Amino acid sequence: NVAPYSGAAALVDPTTGAVEPSFPVIKGTGVRAVLSDGAGGWYLGGGFTAVDDGSIQGLIHILPSGKLDSTFSFTFGSASPGAPPGVFGMDLTPEGLLYIVGQFNSVDGQPRSNSAAIDTTTGTLTSWAPALTSFELYAVLAVGGVVYLQGNAALAAVDAVTGVVQGLNTGVLGNMYAFALSGSTLYIGASNALAAYDINTDALTAWNPAP
Repeated sequence: NVAPYSGAAALVDPTTGAVEPSFPVIKGTGVRAVLSDGAGGWYLGGGFTAVDDGSIQGLIHILPSGKLDSTFSFTFGSASPGAPPGVFGMDLTPEGLLYIVGQFNSVDGQPRSNSAAIDTTTGTLTSWAPALTSFELYAVLAVGGVVYLQGNAALAAVDAVTGVVQGLNTGVLGNMYAFALSGSTLYIGASNALAAYDINTDALTAWNPAP
């Protein structure tokens, strides 16, 4: 048997494994990031261009009911000729700020270099706009007053309010796709390595797990 077309994402019952048939059908180049909204719904980011029969680009909010939040919609400009824009990573603060990263040069017509922040209480783009122009970003982590960004051969620490770049380290491990913070140690998952980065000394630690 061939299952019904579900698009780039599906809602699956964790007990029965059944797919929720009413979940929105996401069309395009796929979903790259999924994040809980803390209230039973989800934010989904990727390179998709449509949901169900509507044109929706890169970022959506799914309500706890499993329905698409029609009030949450943004347009993204392409940062690279011939490459569609997309959202590759997200993080949500307790205050409701959604930090997003990926490959784009504008959000709703406002210049943004692969990173932006959205106020989820109002559904609007904020003025936060770090001046990082040379590389696409894959992951974001907001901790206190700092937002850590990582991507194509670079790791940056950015002020969570002003967007001022506080530290930038290029060529640490090649392409970096995921990370987690424990105390002052930032654990990094890269394309060909795992590593730990001390955010106080701005340097890699001796931690080097063998595969």
